Amino acid sequence: MVPGKVKFDSGNDVGTAISKKLCDTLSLHVETDPRKKIKISVAGGYVTECMKTVTIKLLIRKRPFTVDALVGAVAEGTDLLVGMEIIKQLDNENFTLGI
Repeated sequence: MVPGKVKFDSGNDVGTAISKKLCDTLSLHVETDPRKKIKISVAGGYVTECMKTVTIKLLIRKRPFTVDALVGAVAEGTDLLVGMEIIKQLDNENFTLGI
């Protein structure tokens, strides 16, 4: 279980993202690479620049995923924003995200 709020964002083609707060809670090592600096529009209508990533492992419906998550590129009130790179894989395997 993730100690925070998780959202699956079918409009997110940029990538999975994680909050700095959740990184700190999980004691994750965050890598900074100024060459990878990108501007990201997130829900709520604001733009943020992201140059930090962290490798995370997710287990969704017993299916493992390893992704380099963008640090801080989440909507307000969200700790983990699952992007289309994961949602498409789940869809291809006929998984549903409903209750």
